[in-house]
Amino acid sequence: MKKIAYFISTLFIVSLFWLGCAEEDVHQPPVVNGLTAYPGKYRAKVEFQVPTESVKGKIFHGSGNYQEFPINKGEATQSVTVEGLPEGEVTLRVVTLNSEGATSDPKGVKVTIYGDNYQNNLVNRKLLSQKTLSPTSIEMFFDNKTPDEVGVRVLFINTSGARDSVMMPSNDKSIVIRNIDLGKSYFFCTVFKPTANFIDEFTAPNIDAKEAAMKNFEKPIWTIAGVSGEDPSAAAKNIIDNKVETVWHTQQGTMPHWIVVDMQSEKKYNGFHFVQTQVPGSTGYAQR
Repeated sequence: MKKIAYFISTLFIVSLFWLGCAEEDVHQPPVVNGLTAYPGKYRAKVEFQVPTESVKGKIFHGSGNYQEFPINKGEATQSVTVEGLPEGEVTLRVVTLNSEGATSDPKGVKVTIYGDNYQNNLVNRKLLSQKTLSPTSIEMFFDNKTPDEVGVRVLFINTSGARDSVMMPSNDKSIVIRNIDLGKSYFFCTVFKPTANFIDEFTAPNIDAKEAAMKNFEKPIWTIAGVSGEDPSAAAKNIIDNKVETVWHTQQGTMPHWIVVDMQSEKKYNGFHFVQTQVPGSTGYAQR
């Protein structure tokens, strides 16, 4: 009986030793290296160097939320986009697993996620004026760029009837749009990225550019298209230079005198006003 008990005890000890050796043979994958996170709109792109023995991984965020992904052995750098992240600062923790199911220690990285709170505060760059260059081309003039702006996008129907768009870089203040069907509505919106490495883009609401241009009366691009006459020392262009001290004065001649101002694009207006000459004793005041 003692021999049987001794045999069973020996067998139990040997089994424990064998299990211990088996557990030691399961190697844990190393922690990922080169972990970087790029922010986006309710998401982030995570990149890291692929551990050679790993076959899949998980990215954890929040309270137990995670996204599982396969390891791409054909690439030296693994890239995973994590969707459904909350707005604000988020910590992402990456682990990988090998074919035996062993898990690496987690590696974390912080990233700031953007969403509606950022979107709701965006304001379009101001359209100052617009100039018609031909029946199918225009030039649009904008105010200075705004913070975080990457450019202004103009959306239009081209002369082939297809939807089209062009982008004006943020450092520019004007853009020429060619092959545009000016009989159709066209729009512009300002494009933003809160950080240089942002993987998405935000846009301010579309603005009807044709309607906006009709309500803008900036004078720098206006020209004099015709005039009944002008004194060499008081040219017709003075009437649109925004200077009270300069005047347009006609030469003596047949009445009435007239002037044609080219505003470079269609405008909506219900009247206008002008300033009479401010020089005492001057002649030629407009009567009506």
